[in-house]
Amino acid sequence: MLIGVLFLFFGLSAGPGIEFYPAYISLGVLCVTRSVWIYQARWRHHKRNELRMTQTIHVKRRTTPN
Repeated sequence: MLIGVLFLFFGLSAGPGIEFYPAYISLGVLCVTRSVWIYQARWRHHKRNELRMTQTIHVKRRTTPN
């Protein structure tokens, strides 16, 4: 995410007059998009594991002898 923000910052601060302006902007957008996608994938995986964990936990009642 940080690299994407830096690419965008450098591209926008240099302005459209430089030769690599489209590359800076496109790489910045690509990096930010990829980092958001990875964050969402990890979040979904974590939630899936959390749900699986709650389904496997069983509460056993202790029976007392009469």
